[in-house]
Amino acid sequence: METKCSPRRLNSKRKQAHPGAHASLQPRRLLQRRAPWIQCGTVEQTRWKLASAGVPAMTNAEAKDQRRQLLGAGGARGIITTNPSPCTKFSHDGLGLEYKLCSQQLSDRNWEIFSMNSLPPLDMHCHPIQTDEYVKKYSITDAYSLFSGEIDRPSLLAVTMSPDEWRGRARTSLEGSAKSVWALGLHPWERQSRDQLVSFLNLVSECDAVGEVGLDGSSWAGSDLNSQRETLIAILDNQHTRDRIVSVHGYETHTYLLAVLEEHLCPGVVYHWFLASGEILRRAIALDIFYSVNHAMFSVPEGPAVVSAMPRTRVLIETDAPAIDRATGRALSPGDDETDDRPLWPGEVSLTEAELGRVWGVEVAQVRRQVWQNLAELESRLLRRPFSAGAMLSHLDACGTSDIQEP
Repeated sequence: METKCSPRRLNSKRKQAHPGAHASLQPRRLLQRRAPWIQCGTVEQTRWKLASAGVPAMTNAEAKDQRRQLLGAGGARGIITTNPSPCTKFSHDGLGLEYKLCSQQLSDRNWEIFSMNSLPPLDMHCHPIQTDEYVKKYSITDAYSLFSGEIDRPSLLAVTMSPDEWRGRARTSLEGSAKSVWALGLHPWERQSRDQLVSFLNLVSECDAVGEVGLDGSSWAGSDLNSQRETLIAILDNQHTRDRIVSVHGYETHTYLLAVLEEHLCPGVVYHWFLASGEILRRAIALDIFYSVNHAMFSVPEGPAVVSAMPRTRVLIETDAPAIDRATGRALSPGDDETDDRPLWPGEVSLTEAELGRVWGVEVAQVRRQVWQNLAELESRLLRRPFSAGAMLSHLDACGTSDIQEP
């Protein structure tokens, strides 16, 4: 029995492009051509399955090349393999090769490895426009970042500082990528004039998410705290805002921001870089809001304890790129070009996933699954659901693959 290709089957054009097998074909190519369970797999699954079938081992790059040649450029993206359950057997008379996978015989860890390609890294707060400036100075080496061409599902919340910046997003390297959800922002570091607020409110119906908005008590704030508060309330009370994910900023203003949220709470609030404990944390938990945590939060002594006290079902991950040094986790001040290594890139969340795994006492695969489940819960409260996290998880569960996607 052959595992069906879900959710789509190879179309007739692709089949016509690859007619019946010829004696000159290599075994692995012939096996791929004749076996839908390989054609529908992601790169790591393809490699793993070929090895299971007795085909000579190949690297991810070789498996990727095989899959692309079969399906055509771009044709393999987003296609998920069904989990053979309880046992699937494939044999090919011409080669004498047999594929057999009994899922009940796999350990939990092996199944995590087998299904590592399904969920992309999730970054719920990053600044691609500011990152563009750093890209000119530092080489792009991280395969998990926004610059990876393999991830084509929405997995980055790209926040902006102002309505003008949101309008100008087409000038960034990330615009047009399927992985980005652009959020309309009015950052408290901006000078929040009446014209800026009117511009924001006129555009909010067009955006997929809201962010970065909030309050700031530092010297970088563009307006006094009372003016910031009035602007934030106007944004939170807008019905279009209430239908969307809202990434909020509360640097040195946790008490003030929570007071605003207690009276003007939006169901989609995600508190960015929340680092407070005691009564402040208890008030935040009482609001049943979400939190996006980052690498820098684990580099300060109180960070792990604060994150462990957050409800696990309300935690998301962010990079706040390019505001965090990759090597040390040190927060980079605005305009700070002196890094120990280089800034984190948007989407580069592996360090934070590992830290969360240590705090929660679970594998990284479970961390990523958890944050995507949390995003699905967040979107279930909203009318605008740009990540479609719940639908994606349901589909992956039906297919039997549900953990980590690697480029």
